[in-house]
Amino acid sequence: MHRLDKDTSGVMVIALDRGSHTHVASQFKERTTEKYYIAIVCGYFPKRRGHIETTIVRDPRDRKKFCVGKEQEGKVAKTDYLVLRQFHNFALVRLRLLTGRTHQLRVHLKHIGCPILGDPVYGKPNALFPDSSMMLHALCLEIEHPVTAERMRFTAPMPDRFKVILRSLLQKH
Repeated sequence: MHRLDKDTSGVMVIALDRGSHTHVASQFKERTTEKYYIAIVCGYFPKRRGHIETTIVRDPRDRKKFCVGKEQEGKVAKTDYLVLRQFHNFALVRLRLLTGRTHQLRVHLKHIGCPILGDPVYGKPNALFPDSSMMLHALCLEIEHPVTAERMRFTAPMPDRFKVILRSLLQKH
């Protein structure tokens, strides 16, 4: 139905029967779901909220990676962001996934100069947190119930690994 990138924690929905799978999968395809993530990123956001819209293509130098493409190539990818807390060179951001391209959030954040802390593919080692895992977490997923059509909201609390880094950033700043 949907996927999380390797090393991304958080909410995942699994269907228990074929009919439910078909119904929920169609919601992802038609983009009627609501998906929110949180991330700790390296960098500074000049605006508290914003919208990122690009095309995403396979990286021609490394077929396992993706990158922002030219306007006429690739698939359109859209992300909204809200800076929840800005530190000197780090930020805690909430991300709303408007499309669901592979590695979309990771590519978008790298593209604007704010890669996700601990991202082994799109980030770079960080001297303050050299052993950090990837700080990307699927916070909330909202779908329509496959039988009752009621809107359902699933959430996963912020993991302890986020709290440890945020406490450290608060002490330093």
